[in-house]
Amino acid sequence: EEGLVLDTTCWNPFKLTSSNKASSSSSSSSTTFVYPSLRELWLLELQGLYGWWKVRMYTLALLLPFLSELVTTDFSYSLLPTPKALSSPPLSKLKNLCIVGIDKLSGKDIWEIEWRFLESLRLLRLDCLPKLTNLPPPLLQIINLQELHIWRCGMKNIDGIEAFQYLEKLVIRVCPNLESLPKGISSLKNLATLVIEDCPTLIQRCNKKTGADWDKIAHIPKIHLGPFSGR
Repeated sequence: EEGLVLDTTCWNPFKLTSSNKASSSSSSSSTTFVYPSLRELWLLELQGLYGWWKVRMYTLALLLPFLSELVTTDFSYSLLPTPKALSSPPLSKLKNLCIVGIDKLSGKDIWEIEWRFLESLRLLRLDCLPKLTNLPPPLLQIINLQELHIWRCGMKNIDGIEAFQYLEKLVIRVCPNLESLPKGISSLKNLATLVIEDCPTLIQRCNKKTGADWDKIAHIPKIHLGPFSGR
């Protein structure tokens, strides 16, 4: 299996460890992985889920040795992994991370996440986080990030975005409080695609030639401004 979705209809906090125990012996060749082909894990609306990543990190690494994408939606902040968890496989090897629908998640909470351990992360989606108003400095430590999606957040600025020198795609959707782009965006020479949807003031400032922010983004080959496309 390449993907696994866990929601309120099927979640058993002990299922992965009690009924599917990973076994190993002194020989590395005899190690048994429970989900050896799992690439994507979706945790949906699990409000009562706490510390799922605490299940003996060596066990989690055996259960999900090749996990590359984690999607978390509508849960409590306590579901987010601790620095120790993020610094160990498989979480430290994530390529895609989507954090969706945490009403209480603020910039201060983002500060507490050790983003520097996510050296393999290429895509980050921050979605429906009303208390997230900026890009906290620790987040800017994901220097290899290639895609950043900011949807339905309380963003007032994205200052510091120039830290993502390998960024190729930036998508901003339904962030009405974000009214301008920082000068630093002009230094992102690898940025090939910019999508801004349902951000009235920002779209007006980014209009070709007439917008106040146009000069900052004129170097970007593909720019889309308009209503939310749903894609």
